[in-house]
Amino acid sequence: MNKLKAIPAAAPVHYVVWESIPGGMESYIPYYNNRFNSEREVYVYSLRPAGNLLNISPGDHFKQGSASNWQCYLMYFRYCRANRKNLFHIMNSGPFVLFVTLMAGVRHIVYHIHGTKHWKAGWGKIPLKLAWAIVRFFPVHYIANSKHSGRVFHEEVMPVEPQV
Repeated sequence: MNKLKAIPAAAPVHYVVWESIPGGMESYIPYYNNRFNSEREVYVYSLRPAGNLLNISPGDHFKQGSASNWQCYLMYFRYCRANRKNLFHIMNSGPFVLFVTLMAGVRHIVYHIHGTKHWKAGWGKIPLKLAWAIVRFFPVHYIANSKHSGRVFHEEVMPVEPQV
C-alpha cells in the first residue's frame, strides 16, 4: 500500500453518494454538512440523478450525474478532475467509482465502508474483484461504520484495517 498524503486543512470535502436520497449512510450528510461547514466547504455529488433531497446548499454545492452508466462515470470523472486537489469522501459506492476517482487524479480519498455485501454471486463478482485488486495499490483511507463491517471488508475484499 502506498502512503497517504496529508490533507490540506482547509480543503473542501466532496461527499460522493450513489443517490442523494435520505436513507442509510446518506442520512449522515446533513449532519456532516452542519458540523464541518464552518471549517471547510462541503459539497455533495450524487452519481445518479435523484434531486437534492439531502437539504444541502443548492447551486454549486450539489451536483448530480446521469442515469446512463457511461454518462454517469464520465460526468463524475470530469467533476473529480476539476476538484482533484480536494478531499473526496466516497460513501460505499463501490470499486468502479473509487477507480474513476483515482484515475481522475484525486489523491485525498476517504472510502466509507457501510455494510457487508460487496458483490453478488456469479459472473458479476469477477469485475468487482478485479477492480478491488487494482485500487488496493493506491493510497486510500478506509473507514467503516462498525467493527463487523470493517472485519468483513478486511477478510473478503482486501487486507486493509479500516478505522471505525
